[in-house]
Amino acid sequence: MSDLIRLDPIRWPYSLGQLRQDEPSRSFSFAPGDAELAEYGCYRVLPLEKPEYDPATHKAVEVQPAETVVGRWVQQWEIVELTEAEREAYYRATHPPRWLEFGETVQSDPAINALLAVALQQAPALAMALSVGLGKAADGDSRVFLQAWTTARAAGLVSEELAATLHAAAVAHDLPAEFVEGLG
Repeated sequence: MSDLIRLDPIRWPYSLGQLRQDEPSRSFSFAPGDAELAEYGCYRVLPLEKPEYDPATHKAVEVQPAETVVGRWVQQWEIVELTEAEREAYYRATHPPRWLEFGETVQSDPAINALLAVALQQAPALAMALSVGLGKAADGDSRVFLQAWTTARAAGLVSEELAATLHAAAVAHDLPAEFVEGLG
């Protein structure tokens, strides 16, 4: 049981096990009642439901219990803003990458198809790497696609407008940050 508070000085969270360690010469019943705990300055902390909050922007953090009446302590919560990393983690947990939809968008975009047509004429292996790489990316391995994309950009086959279009599509489909950054 870790739902105790010990006073003088305040120690919280506190448990029955800690009380037994702190008072090794004392004998306690298996499940001490409130009166027995009070003899040692320990009080049960009554649980209180977390207040409502938007988990995308805030979290509930348990803070030191509050005494409501002598010997009655109630759990307390504070709502705090998420850090940028916590917001990103929450977003990623609730918005998984939509690789298949991204692939459909890429396949149906005329500008991207024009790139593939030019790449197919000038560098058939590169065009194949872009296509195969997109399929592999949908399975979680975007290295082949990004390598082919970088090669296509270096060869001048990718316009800035096309790069911006693909970048926007990757962001809109919640693709991983490493992939989006790799698009340049």
